[in-house]
Amino acid sequence: VLTWGLVPSWAKDPSIGNRMINARMETVAEKPAYRKAFATRRALLPAGGYFEWYPTARTNATGKPVKQPFFIRPKDGGVLAMAGLYEIWRDPTRAEDDPARFRWTCTVLTTEAEDSLGHIHDRMPLMVERERW
Repeated sequence: VLTWGLVPSWAKDPSIGNRMINARMETVAEKPAYRKAFATRRALLPAGGYFEWYPTARTNATGKPVKQPFFIRPKDGGVLAMAGLYEIWRDPTRAEDDPARFRWTCTVLTTEAEDSLGHIHDRMPLMVERERW
């Protein structure tokens, strides 16, 4: 099982994964945090759908727009295959023989949203067509 939020193998602290849930396809090969995984650790991440958050005209107490969740799924009810990357991070605080010493993490590759989704959010997961699985 993979944990969402890529933790590069060289990271000192696994909390970096909290900020690395998505990777832009346009720059993934150049970014140090994703470069190695992009070259050697690609994955298909199956999903029944995914959420995008649309900012509404309403605002919250701090003045920020209230966001409306939208669940995006295939019309036929099938499975999506999102392009992703994974890494294996070794926890230096755990013993050599501890099976929990290794943390398997992942990120979803994103791209510009298709016209039909662009009105909800400007980005979307990079989908892999069934023929390419």
